[in-house]
Amino acid sequence: MNPHVNRIRQLEKKRSRHLGTLLQSPALLKGSLLDLKRPCGRSPCCCEQGKLHRQLIVSFKKDGKTKFTYVPPAGRTVVQKLAENRKKFRKNKKEMTSVEKKIWREVQKLERRVTTPYQRS
Repeated sequence: MNPHVNRIRQLEKKRSRHLGTLLQSPALLKGSLLDLKRPCGRSPCCCEQGKLHRQLIVSFKKDGKTKFTYVPPAGRTVVQKLAENRKKFRKNKKEMTSVEKKIWREVQKLERRVTTPYQRS
């Protein structure tokens, strides 16, 4: 059997696994999660001595403009999980795209190998 065909079949199995994972993906965060540390500006406060306040912010685009939403402490674990899901989804999507490019290259090699010129008799 042609080595290119075997390689294409292996790559297709890998691509199929990535696609299956993407299709079963849980909810994803729209936007980016930012962990900010900043002073509150009130006096007297511990942030004046350098112990800054931690804030989680979700940054996202709406109507072409960047918007920010504060995440209260009660919602942090949920939003962090959604952000983690999005990161895993994007990584899987990138890996699947890489495999698809490899499949395309193998198909091109296969085409060159099986293509024969016409010879008039």
